[in-house]
Amino acid sequence: MTPENNVLIGIDWADSKHDFHLFAPDGNVQTGIFRQAPEAIAEQIQSWRNDHPGATFAVAIEASKGALINALLQFDDVVIYPINPAALAYLRKSHRHGGGKSDPVDARRIAEFLRERMDELRPLHQDSPLTRELAGLSEGRRIAVDARADLANELTALIKQYYPMISG
Repeated sequence: MTPENNVLIGIDWADSKHDFHLFAPDGNVQTGIFRQAPEAIAEQIQSWRNDHPGATFAVAIEASKGALINALLQFDDVVIYPINPAALAYLRKSHRHGGGKSDPVDARRIAEFLRERMDELRPLHQDSPLTRELAGLSEGRRIAVDARADLANELTALIKQYYPMISG
C-alpha cells in the first residue's frame, strides 16, 4: 500500500452500530457511525470511495472475524488490520487512568494505532473457499463433540443419583 493514497480508518465495532474515525491523505479527519447491516456497510464504503476516489482504505479493527470483517473482506480496496484487544486496552489505560471505554474515542485510538504502527501490523487476508469450508466443518464438529460430552456427563450424573454405588 502506498502511504500517499491510504485512507486510514479505525472502527470500534459493536453488535448493532460501528463508530469510525478516518484520517484522509490530505490530513482531513472524518468521524461517524454506521449500522451493522450489509447494505449500511456497503453504503459507508461507497461514501468513502466518493470522498476519496482511487484510495486504498486501511481499516483497523479490534477483531479478526465476525459479520463486519466478513462484509469488509468483500471489497478489493479495503485492507483490514486486526488489532489485538489487549494492545488497545493497554493504550486505553495509558491515556485514561480509569480505563473507561468510549466508542468514538476508541475509534480514534484505533486509527491512531494504525497510523503509528501500520508497518508492524499484518493485514488480514481472506482464506480460500476450501479453507473457509473446512473451518466451518471443524467448528461444527467441535460443537457436536462438546454437546456429546455434555450429554454424557449429564447421563453419568443422573445414573449416579439412581445407583450411588457406581460413584466409587
